[in-house]
Amino acid sequence: VSPNAVTYGTLCKLLARKGQVQEIEKLMQSMMMHGIPLNEYHFASLISACGSQSCPDVEKAEQAFLTMAGFGLRTSSVKRCLAKVVGQEVAVSLEHKVA
Repeated sequence: VSPNAVTYGTLCKLLARKGQVQEIEKLMQSMMMHGIPLNEYHFASLISACGSQSCPDVEKAEQAFLTMAGFGLRTSSVKRCLAKVVGQEVAVSLEHKVA
């Protein structure tokens, strides 16, 4: 059985709980290399992982959000987890920036 977007999404979610940003990024790169499209769930996991670290990585969360927007994905789907990491005001500002 070959892994698919759902398999990778599950792995990303588990890694997000432990704040393992680099591992999620590696999985996402592997997906792209194998032609598996990234979706909102993968980016939500990445953004959540940024906030689950002992020292939240606000810049990485913002980067992930902007990359997601660049891929044409629905940024509104990660609004809540983004706000938890960067704060509501910054999240709204980023949303306006990509709209």
